[in-house]
Amino acid sequence: MELKTDRLTLRFPAKDDAEAIQQALDDSDVVRMLQVVPYPYTLEMARDFIGLVQDEWEKKASYIAAVIAPSGLVGLAGAHHWDKDKKQVELGYWFARKAWGNGYATEAAKAVCDFAFDHWPIDKIIVSVFDDNPASKRVVEKLGFKETGPHTIYSVGRKAEVSATWYDLART
Repeated sequence: MELKTDRLTLRFPAKDDAEAIQQALDDSDVVRMLQVVPYPYTLEMARDFIGLVQDEWEKKASYIAAVIAPSGLVGLAGAHHWDKDKKQVELGYWFARKAWGNGYATEAAKAVCDFAFDHWPIDKIIVSVFDDNPASKRVVEKLGFKETGPHTIYSVGRKAEVSATWYDLART
């Protein structure tokens, strides 16, 4: 499954992407804004993750894509944790430091949201943003997500509980 935007291609991560994923996540400033990614992040972890992505797609539980810019792989974006009862999925994304400030997160997240509403029988998309991540907050607000409330969540990379805010985007 491949998605195209004006500047990006979103596609399943391939085995050849493992090194680029590992290198991008070998940056504590990237990992500290993520919930389940450990730091340091090894090449073996990247390889295992790529296998998991395919398994989740086959179960129809998630769509996680490598985000490819003209310079190569710049991050990952996707929808996961499909909840049939609540009729929702959760948006997630991260980008390598070299890709920050280019608008890639907004562009890729919009493509994923459009895909999710087309692909799953859902009413909304949710996303959790760490309160100390203003860049991610700007991304979801640009896409029309509305704040729904605070919570705390454990960050594996930080090895600590982190204050965060839930946002959701309703089907229009």
